Amino acid sequence: MKCRMRKIFILSGLAIIMFPILGVLASQDMARADNDKAHSMCAALKVSMLECPSRVWPGFFWKDLRVLLVSNKNKTAFLWNEADEGACVSLAYDSVPKGLRKNGWNTGEYQGKQAVSLADQGYGSEALILLVHEGFHILGQKGWKRQDDSVRGTLYPEDWRPRYLRRQIMTSLERAFVKNDQKALGEAAYWQKKYALEYPQDLLQNKYTDLIEGSAEYVGLRGATVGIKGCQASEAKICDYLRKRVGELWQKKWNNYKYKATIREGESYAIGAIAGCLLDAQGAMNWKEKVIEGYAPMGLLAESVAPIETADNKTILKQTKSYYERKNSEMKKLLDNYQRESLSREYFSLALPLDWLAGGTFEKEGMFNVREADKTLQYIIGMSADFVSPDGASRIKIKKEFVRFGDSLYPFGGGGFVIVPLKNATLKQNLDGSFSISATRVKAWTFSADISEDTNGKRWVWVKKGVLE
Repeated sequence: MKCRMRKIFILSGLAIIMFPILGVLASQDMARADNDKAHSMCAALKVSMLECPSRVWPGFFWKDLRVLLVSNKNKTAFLWNEADEGACVSLAYDSVPKGLRKNGWNTGEYQGKQAVSLADQGYGSEALILLVHEGFHILGQKGWKRQDDSVRGTLYPEDWRPRYLRRQIMTSLERAFVKNDQKALGEAAYWQKKYALEYPQDLLQNKYTDLIEGSAEYVGLRGATVGIKGCQASEAKICDYLRKRVGELWQKKWNNYKYKATIREGESYAIGAIAGCLLDAQGAMNWKEKVIEGYAPMGLLAESVAPIETADNKTILKQTKSYYERKNSEMKKLLDNYQRESLSREYFSLALPLDWLAGGTFEKEGMFNVREADKTLQYIIGMSADFVSPDGASRIKIKKEFVRFGDSLYPFGGGGFVIVPLKNATLKQNLDGSFSISATRVKAWTFSADISEDTNGKRWVWVKKGVLE
């Protein structure tokens, strides 16, 4: 018995010693894996963004840009292009500013230079596509004019019929490029022409998003491919690799009704990217310069192809109709609940200044727009964000909250706000006159506010745009 107990104590002691050692070894393995993958990603960026950027997009290069790749889980960080030569160096995780370590895509400065970062997105090809896509918004689309009729997000109520036609455009483009089906190319042109004739207002609302998001998604795919295949790769090899990548994206994301590409805004990603790839495959001249001038890739493609009339796809029609009817029903419930709370005197409306927004995300459903008689109100589903005052003294945190954007409502000055209805009991005034909020999805500490009532006697709490007084 003593011998057995001694063995148990010895084994327990070994476990106490070994577990921390195993943890350190595992951490070192993850750091080495991150290092290898990050250097591969940096090597691809050097090729496509410094050595032959003209193969990606005219006038688009990253010579003066710093790129940080971060894993908050593994506490690793890497810097690309430290000396404008495309080198990749490891950084101490804590040396990266907190604003550049936030999950997702971030912009800012690092060591006095313009910087972007990608945090917790891995170091694979999809992360590379995302990085180049977002970088194109910043550096490649400077000066592109916004079009007044454009709409970002889903409209409520959403008419399923133009969404069906756009769905047909998407599926035809996928067959035309991935499967090299020339008949499908003509069918895509037919659906585009039908869409433009029957729903011209919808086309105008989508044109700008098609332009900026469609071209950015194309550039992300093209930039990643050139980086991986190299400057000397032939157009045929580039095209073959892109067919593989687009096919993977189609199966994984774009052909999924729950993915953002099936809502109004997200359609633009697939349509613009595949149309751009097809224009390249056709050897179209100067199409990128025309996009810079304001022409969407799909419009350019449709003009270059003879349309082939085709019958409705009853399966896609039924799926699209059912999907948007269900989404409209879901949106109505969310909207009815928001409006009920907004009108109730048991709730106050919290107005958060947009220029306090320090970073945030929202659920895949994203934004949707409610059409009223003379205006369109914009809502965000599941917004999570931090609002921080200019002096850093006040912080308001919201998590997966349903919010509305408001403009020019503040009685003490203009500007945009995020508006959230909250129960009166969640608002407390502190001894120093500041306010705090403790609600399920909203937390706030020591902020200054102006309180007013509207004509219905509903209380509004306007977070002051200046610092605490």
